[in-house]
Amino acid sequence: MSKYNNKMLSNTTQNQRTILVYVHLGKIIPVELLHHAKLACSIMAAHDIYLITDTECEDFPGEVISCLSVDWDERFNRYLNRFPEISETDHGYWDVTLRRLIALELLTKIVDKETKIIHVESDVMILLPIPQILSALEGFKLPGIPRLAENGVASFLYFPSIVQLSFFCENVLCILESTEVPLTDMKLLGIGLSHGWLQEIPSTPSNAILENTQIIFDGAAIGQYLFGVNPIHTGGFLQSGFQNPYFGDDLSAIHWEMESNADLDFPCLVAKSGHHRFVIANLHIHSKDLLPFPDMNSNRWIRAIQEANGADRLVEVRVIGPSRGVGISFKGKLRKASRIGLVGVIKIVIGKVVCRFR
Repeated sequence: MSKYNNKMLSNTTQNQRTILVYVHLGKIIPVELLHHAKLACSIMAAHDIYLITDTECEDFPGEVISCLSVDWDERFNRYLNRFPEISETDHGYWDVTLRRLIALELLTKIVDKETKIIHVESDVMILLPIPQILSALEGFKLPGIPRLAENGVASFLYFPSIVQLSFFCENVLCILESTEVPLTDMKLLGIGLSHGWLQEIPSTPSNAILENTQIIFDGAAIGQYLFGVNPIHTGGFLQSGFQNPYFGDDLSAIHWEMESNADLDFPCLVAKSGHHRFVIANLHIHSKDLLPFPDMNSNRWIRAIQEANGADRLVEVRVIGPSRGVGISFKGKLRKASRIGLVGVIKIVIGKVVCRFR
């Protein structure tokens, strides 16, 4: 009998509410979060868009939930005590990425238990009406995420109900309580996929064909290919065409288009592979560019589509701010090496290579 919650609940309610949720923990709300939340207001009502945060944010267009006075679960605190390097690395970046998963549980005290939840990261653009997204996820009885190699990517995270969100948070804490090595959020979610308490959302054409769906959810790779990776990772240079090595399909072999969408005021982003046609549900804008919705008259979108289909790629030079941090301290490295050994350190390094281009 698994110690994790794999409970599949019937999802028969016809008029369930769906909410879109962002989480930000830290002093400064990212401009891309506000940008994408305001775009989302074109797709759904502002009162169905939430931000969970520990800082003030008067500019957010929807509902703000404060987690400033939250008492974090003792299991999470014990995890941080066992692996202090999590809080030391990159000024606590990996601490925050895990903590935001647990912060989602605040929703269980606020919204109805049958509510569906879509959680996206701050640099994710929703490209389809919510009913179309839900139709693609209709068969999901467990939380769903895109996969990247053996990892899960929480850039888009779907919960079919508040009850499933509660199970999810409990499973996250169980993993953190039992792990013998420090985990990134992506690695932890990959464990969820392998243990069966998370379902994989189709994120590649080949996977979508197997699942008999025409809608693809972008975990990271499609946005990276169309608009490049965050210049903070490339010395300030920005260029489209990055092929994430952990994405299963060759993105350059796909034909990209924008097509009119009768349900929206902007066109769909479409990927054609052989005789198959797929619509992209969301886009992870890893470059952090503040893009408009797809627009057939937008020079930036026209250029992205042309470059994706083989045109010469323009290289831009960006002024970048300080990185997330200076990395783990030497003392922290020694502590980690003594506890998990050389093989363990190598595994952590490999995991970080995946996470660098998330």
